[in-house]
Amino acid sequence: MAEVESEIRSESDEEVVSGSEPRLSWDPSVTAVPLGRGWDARPCILDWFGSGRADLLVSAGFRIERANARFEGGEPVADLRVLPATDPRPVNVDGDPAARMIDELPVLAVSASQAEGTSVIAGAAELRVKESDRLYAMKEGLRAMGADITASEDGWVINGPRDLEGARVSSWGDHRVAMALAVAALLADGKTEIEGAECVDISYPDFFDHLDELA
Repeated sequence: MAEVESEIRSESDEEVVSGSEPRLSWDPSVTAVPLGRGWDARPCILDWFGSGRADLLVSAGFRIERANARFEGGEPVADLRVLPATDPRPVNVDGDPAARMIDELPVLAVSASQAEGTSVIAGAAELRVKESDRLYAMKEGLRAMGADITASEDGWVINGPRDLEGARVSSWGDHRVAMALAVAALLADGKTEIEGAECVDISYPDFFDHLDELA
């Protein structure tokens, strides 16, 4: 098990996260990728998981095992187990997969900063008109932490791997940006201050409490 060192506290409109070698449990389909972790078998709605997430994990070097397929509440469900990626690979997302995973792309950008090679995330112009311009916000945040990331009109080009360093970054009032940068902070050496991090309350009020427990 990875050794985790973290500190998370409220400072008016900031959250402070410091750590290295993290272990985090969040949305399994997107968190496993940047943290290089798999997860034990757990029930998952196959229609949800099938919307590009499985292909993404496999392309990034993970292996997926499925068992006990069944219906629950009219939904196709199975117990999924994802084995860790021993050699994380860059990702390429465009078109329909990008559209279906639009809200998960910021944390995917964090993943790409740790993979060997060039990742291209495209077809995501919608990110410019979310709660913030997420393409710009993630470029600014990850670049401040040492990532090699360039924003295009509809995505990012990210070269990795790069060692991330703690920095003062902004959530731009966007919960998805705040959570993605929190994951990046756990991959970074040193302390990261995320301005406006309280915006995560919109979708995940206990996010930093859970992060503190799991780190």
